[in-house]
Parts: sequence; C-alpha cells; structure tokens
Amino acid sequence: MTTKSNNVLIEYIHENDRDIFERRKSYIENRGPKIGVVVATLNNKGEPAIGFSKVNLRSKDVFNKETGINIALGRAKKSDSGYKQNAPANIAFAIEHMAKRAVNYFKRDIIAPKVNKF
Repeated sequence: MTTKSNNVLIEYIHENDRDIFERRKSYIENRGPKIGVVVATLNNKGEPAIGFSKVNLRSKDVFNKETGINIALGRAKKSDSGYKQNAPANIAFAIEHMAKRAVNYFKRDIIAPKVNKF
C-alpha cells in the first residue's frame, strides 16, 4: 500500500514483497503481513530524504503502522545533521524503489540510507 500526504511518500513493506520485486510481478495474492515502512519526505534543511523502519522478525515483533512511520520519519528528518542510516540488506529493494519514486515526486536528488551488504 502506498500513500501520499503533505510532502510525505509512504510505502509499506510486506513479508513477501521481496519475491514480488525479484520476479517483477505486479501482484501476488498473499503479500504476507506488514513488516516495515519506507518514507520519503523533506528533512529539516528542505532536502528530500528517505527513512525506514522494520520490525525484528527474529524476536517476533509485530509491526505497528504509527510507530513505524514515526521512526522512519525521524530517521529521514535527521539525515541533514550528518546522521548515517544503515538499512538492512533485505529491504534494499524497497529503499531503491522509494528512491526512484521520490526523485520523480520531489524533482531533485534525494538522501538515501546506506544499505548493509550482508
């Protein structure tokens, strides 16, 4: 699910979304439960930035939309102060997808989190 509100792009990450992106399918009936969110917004300097939030599946956390969006927005807003985000490799596809959307939406380059390669 994707929403747009007040210069914020929001995209939820579902458990099976990685498979959808890898196979380039536009729709799979069972996307699984939501496990995270990626947002694009303007940081404190007015630059477009991306933030993310993902549950810890190993500890059986449950995704909460409001908490996830707040964490992701906080990370995006902090990007102007030299804060370096390190995103997990298993959500790299979602960050790359949001980066492409954000460039089109904001019409300028964005600040994206570094993706860990492990």
